[in-house]
Amino acid sequence: MTDKNGAEGVAAPSSTSNECVFPLRTDTDHIPDDGRGARARERAARNVRKYIAWKADNGRAYKMLIAQATKRAEAGGVVSGDWLIGWLRSHDVVNDLGKPCSPNNDFSPLIVRDICRDRPQVGPHVETRTSVYDEFFKEGGEA
Repeated sequence: MTDKNGAEGVAAPSSTSNECVFPLRTDTDHIPDDGRGARARERAARNVRKYIAWKADNGRAYKMLIAQATKRAEAGGVVSGDWLIGWLRSHDVVNDLGKPCSPNNDFSPLIVRDICRDRPQVGPHVETRTSVYDEFFKEGGEA
């Protein structure tokens, strides 16, 4: 979480029986400075850490998103992160801890890239813009 001034204080994911192993780097040292700026890279790294924590507590919801994205792609439709987040919210899904599942809108590009890595057949049905998040997915690594 961050305070109103943007100071970082990301809460550690709660201990659950679901262990999240996510092959994304959360540091920014490996990303070359190509004009995106340190502030954008730090914000992206913070969002990746938050997404990892969200995914750890929302494994069931993430599997539902994969299923919906795959189903839509097989039908020839376009898959977008915004559509997936909207679908999840409209179905009142609860997370693995029994609390309402509430994905942050900033997770949209992360969810789509993550699903495309898990299900390559979805990739051709996703239109993505170049993003600082691409660097986190390109490099990989352990979270």
